[in-house]
Amino acid sequence: MASVLTWYDVLGVLPGASPGEVHSAYQARTRLLDPQMFAGAPPKVLKAADIARAAVDGAWRVLRDAAARQRYDEEIGARGSADGLDKPAPVPSGPGAEPYGRGVTADMAMAALADLMTAHPGPARRVILPDLRGLFTRSCLRAAGDLGLHLEMVRLTAQPMPVEGLVVDQSPPPGTKVRRSSTLTVEIWHPPRRSTGT
Repeated sequence: MASVLTWYDVLGVLPGASPGEVHSAYQARTRLLDPQMFAGAPPKVLKAADIARAAVDGAWRVLRDAAARQRYDEEIGARGSADGLDKPAPVPSGPGAEPYGRGVTADMAMAALADLMTAHPGPARRVILPDLRGLFTRSCLRAAGDLGLHLEMVRLTAQPMPVEGLVVDQSPPPGTKVRRSSTLTVEIWHPPRRSTGT
């Protein structure tokens, strides 16, 4: 799974989602990954579906359990380990600690000004492409956006069902180092519409 993604991204929910929303998202993903939806699909589509099933099951194992979810949230920084906001600090007094505002000293203001005037390096100009195969379209879009990549999607299904597609291949391949703002081409597969036979 791409390091820029979380288990929440895999299920397509926000970190603040209720347990019921997480469960509903899990059920929706498993319905889309039902083996019957992939009957007759090419091997690379079947492989992507297997990857997606493993990721969805991994997300469910972590996010369904309240204690495991809390540990995971702390690990990824989705929630702090403390409850609520910090209490306001008292206004300092003494030499060099004259108030500039509520809890802000002259020394703090000078440090902030110095920080503003200091050049900070921007994000790396090159990124290593993660493996996006087995992700659903929205998660792929988020990962590409986080990396500063342009995404070109190639739909593989001529008459797709109106459901979220699955990434089955990408070019350049995973592990390739590319410039930010490069174009990443992904192949998206949807289950085909079923003929109703009139």
